[in-house]
Amino acid sequence: GFLLLNRADGTNATLNFSGRAPAAATPDKFDVAPDLGSRACMVPANVAGWCRALEQEGSLSLAAAFGPAIQHARDGFPLHPANARFIADNRCRLNEVGQQIFSQVDCRIGGILKLPDLGETFEQIVREGPAAFYSGAIGKRIADYVQENNGLLTHDDLRTYEPRWETPIEVSYRGNTVRTCPPNNEGFQILQTLKLLEAFDLSTLEHNSAEYIHLLTEAIKIAVADRIEWGGDPDFCDIPLDRLLSEDYVSQRRGLIQRQQASRSEGERWL
Repeated sequence: GFLLLNRADGTNATLNFSGRAPAAATPDKFDVAPDLGSRACMVPANVAGWCRALEQEGSLSLAAAFGPAIQHARDGFPLHPANARFIADNRCRLNEVGQQIFSQVDCRIGGILKLPDLGETFEQIVREGPAAFYSGAIGKRIADYVQENNGLLTHDDLRTYEPRWETPIEVSYRGNTVRTCPPNNEGFQILQTLKLLEAFDLSTLEHNSAEYIHLLTEAIKIAVADRIEWGGDPDFCDIPLDRLLSEDYVSQRRGLIQRQQASRSEGERWL
């Protein structure tokens, strides 16, 4: 995850807990980039991010923050339509462990989902802190299972993981300062989209009219193309943010927008 923090004193920061690839995940370990299975997993970073944010910036204890989640995991909660649809669409992607868990669940809308093992995991984190997850028994079980199933995640990957405080990136849009998280987050795409649109008076266009949607779509396509070309992990690649968000570059890219014709979005649009 990513956290964009605006403090009461006007200062701001971002917390990057997006995880990282295991140390052993070198290119030679993959024929293709998997999206399923033990080789697809990154270092799970949410627990570290939640706990770091609470410890340094929050006002709740771990017990108070995790309390509702623990209660819902143990006592269950009714599935709303999105829950039910997501489970139904993705049940086929689960391994044997996931199948065992969800085979006992009434996954219809309104069905009660209970996850007592997850509740126990959260309770252990409350008792022992994030170390229970990263260097304790939970982390060992995670790493051992991944290793037994031909994955790359190790106990050292978990033990050495730390979330990272970073500085937000920002642009001015029509007198407003808009901030987002820096790469490896993709938020610079949003900032570039706003800068592309800044020269157009959107208030003169009927909301959701064809002209309005066309203009937004063309700006987004340009920003997406730049994000695909330049986005990445700054620990491993150079991302020219100053250039991508500069007035000169954005003006040049804005010139590609045609108000009466949809443009192509393939690679020839990159500059």
